[in-house]
Amino acid sequence: MKTFGLNQYNDLHVDDTGNLDMITGIDAIAQTAKNRAATKRGELIYAILDGMPFFDAAFDHGVRTAQYEAAIRRVLGGSPGVESVKVVAVTLSDDTMEYVATLVTSNGEVTING
Repeated sequence: MKTFGLNQYNDLHVDDTGNLDMITGIDAIAQTAKNRAATKRGELIYAILDGMPFFDAAFDHGVRTAQYEAAIRRVLGGSPGVESVKVVAVTLSDDTMEYVATLVTSNGEVTING
């Protein structure tokens, strides 16, 4: 897998040679999975059923971490290069829900968070 590299602000950037940064392998798989998990369902005009159902899974009728975990597993598991989702841990602190996930990919295991 190959994709554009993103900086800490989730923006495209150039490498040391002045070209758009490209990443491959497990780094590309991890970045793509993390971006899919941050995408709201309906946000992508070409794939409106993709993305996280944030309000349905997490915030409809109060905070529901179990539904959020199930949704994040489904979204991450459908990412290119991801063979399975090994572990997902969801935490709620104040008004912020976060996750840490270990993905089994075609290039090995990788842990992402969001």
